[in-house]
Amino acid sequence: SYSSRELRLLAVLFLINLNVQYLEYIWVYLRDGSDPEHNYQIDLGMTDTQYAILSGTAFTVTAHLSMIVFGLIADRVNRKQLLIFCGIAWNLACLLNYFVTAFWQMLTLRILFSVLCSVNTPACISLINDYYSNEKRAKASSVYVMGTSIGICLANLTSLLNNALGWRTSILLSSLAGVAISMLCFSLEEPRLKEGVTYSKMVNPGEEEEREQVPTRWVDKSK
Repeated sequence: SYSSRELRLLAVLFLINLNVQYLEYIWVYLRDGSDPEHNYQIDLGMTDTQYAILSGTAFTVTAHLSMIVFGLIADRVNRKQLLIFCGIAWNLACLLNYFVTAFWQMLTLRILFSVLCSVNTPACISLINDYYSNEKRAKASSVYVMGTSIGICLANLTSLLNNALGWRTSILLSSLAGVAISMLCFSLEEPRLKEGVTYSKMVNPGEEEEREQVPTRWVDKSK
């Protein structure tokens, strides 16, 4: 069974991942309309090449490069605080698209969003690794990853929001919801660092089990 602390962490990380995937894919559905109010490509006078850069290249390249950097950072800093700061920041970067009037402005915000949200995977997977035992870790990871597919599915519904309110208001409301999700990270606890915890190393069959003393983050589950 899962403790309340473990369930809370899993719910928050699931929503964080959902938020990232949703905001990544809504751009596909905010250009379905035939007028500037419901199609940002028409509104900003984008060419198809500019749209391709905005929706694909700008995000993919910067996000994957930034993920390596944030992987290194997540090993060294408080991941709860990192998720709070970056989560609020990437949603605000998306929200500012409400005010853009030119392609280069939206491209700049898109790149900023992709850099900030790349903290999602390394920080969340690291927290899952520290919070859950071997028996629970795979199940917890699968729930977290499920946020990807559900976020993409929910992005499909943005067409309805766009048709009703326009692309700018859709971005505004979606980003504000994301800020609220990021604030949920305040309810999490960062595992403390405890020196000298004994772990079993994996060894080949027949070999004597080895043990080593390594510093690790851990969660006090006695509470």
